[in-house]
Amino acid sequence: MKDSGFPAVIICSTAMRAARLVVTDEFLKVYFARPELMPPKDACAAERRLHRELLADPRRPVALTRLPRSPMTDARENWQFVVAFRDLLLLHPTLEAAYLALVRSGSITLPPLFVNQLVHVILRNALERLRGSIRASRCRVVLPAAADHAA
Repeated sequence: MKDSGFPAVIICSTAMRAARLVVTDEFLKVYFARPELMPPKDACAAERRLHRELLADPRRPVALTRLPRSPMTDARENWQFVVAFRDLLLLHPTLEAAYLALVRSGSITLPPLFVNQLVHVILRNALERLRGSIRASRCRVVLPAAADHAA
């Protein structure tokens, strides 16, 4: 199980006086370092290079033509989803705004895993701010490994 990445997104990232979550480079780097985003041992050089470049500069523009042309179409499609998700986050001022834009669009083309991960980070922020009987410091939002979602 993996942590939601909340500590990386919350670092100097409150906005609009309502503790909204702004995407930081560190958050994106933590996201790109997730095990399910690491290139597999048999990945092509282009896929490995793209991953290295995104870890070094997570806001780096990525043209679809730069995506790895792997013999396995899954690899190319996976990177298209990853880049689309990253671009969605960077297009909006906060994670909450990105989520609202996504669900209000009426056309969610990202895999559910990406939406779930976004919701986990937003929920963690809401729990952190909760007062009373629920203490966010005792809660830990975890994300299942990608293999848990394979069906």
